[in-house]
Amino acid sequence: HPGAVLPDRRPLCNAAVNNDFNTLDGDETGDRNAFWEDRNYRKDVSHVQAAVFAVHGFQDDNVKMDQLWPWWNGLKAAGVPRKLWLLRSGHTDPFDARRDVWVDTLHRWFDHWLYGVDNGIMSEPAVTIEDDKDVWGEYADWPIPGTSDVDVFLQATTADAAGVLRGTSGGP
Repeated sequence: HPGAVLPDRRPLCNAAVNNDFNTLDGDETGDRNAFWEDRNYRKDVSHVQAAVFAVHGFQDDNVKMDQLWPWWNGLKAAGVPRKLWLLRSGHTDPFDARRDVWVDTLHRWFDHWLYGVDNGIMSEPAVTIEDDKDVWGEYADWPIPGTSDVDVFLQATTADAAGVLRGTSGGP
């Protein structure tokens, strides 16, 4: 924002933002610190009042799936109207993955929530997941209703093998 200022009243500019990120974000240690806690969107999820259309990539290295889950669940607990698309990609927009359906869905979402158009979007399944490459499923919620946690264990066939996931623990 052109007129914004940082807390110490310096004008907001790219150099100032980059300097703050570089000196305050804890990248040198990887520690979560006050810089990141100030940006923690999950702690105030109960205060969200706007409908939320979230998009997330399974391969996102910036926002992990374990960060999405508490937020999505918090929105549900707060009674926030929500919709979710989960893609087999990284930190990206679904525009290039499924353009026609994405653009139509996004337009109907905004038509409903910004203009009050009764177009049926809220009676459709809340979650769309790319189950396999270019294979999409629609579900009532996420995690998909009826699923449960399963413990898996990394096992190798020999002490120096890379290992495989198995349903029991033990072994080399």
